[in-house]
Amino acid sequence: MHAEEIANKVQELVDIEDIKKLHIGYVYALNSLQWDEMLDCFTEDAVIDLWNHGLCHGKTEIEAQFKGELANKVKPTDGHFIGQPIIDVHGDKAEGGKVGR
Repeated sequence: MHAEEIANKVQELVDIEDIKKLHIGYVYALNSLQWDEMLDCFTEDAVIDLWNHGLCHGKTEIEAQFKGELANKVKPTDGHFIGQPIIDVHGDKAEGGKVGR
């Protein structure tokens, strides 16, 4: 492996660890129903696919979903089960949560 390949692999691993930290913050905010903190985990052009809620494109739609529909349905006592994140890094872009897709 050449120095550039090693540097690229190290950067990929650093990126994955940063995404894991972001995921931990997201899960904490979700479990404590901190909608604004959850929104801070997303970029303006993010796309999410919430099970039984469909796709949301962009932070504005995501905010409407979190603070609208979900905030009215989820109670602090509901609890959540979220395991380790699934992360794929592709250069300067990454995606998560796509099991078997």
